[in-house]
Amino acid sequence: MRPSLKAALLRRIGGGVWAASSFDFAQDESVLIERSC
Repeated sequence: MRPSLKAALLRRIGGGVWAASSFDFAQDESVLIERSC
């Protein structure tokens, strides 16, 4: 496997993980806001 291809793949996987975790965080935050009101 070429290093550039491997790096691109890792970047896509890392971006997907970051997007999923930030989405979960946003959902948790909205739940906290709803409870505090």
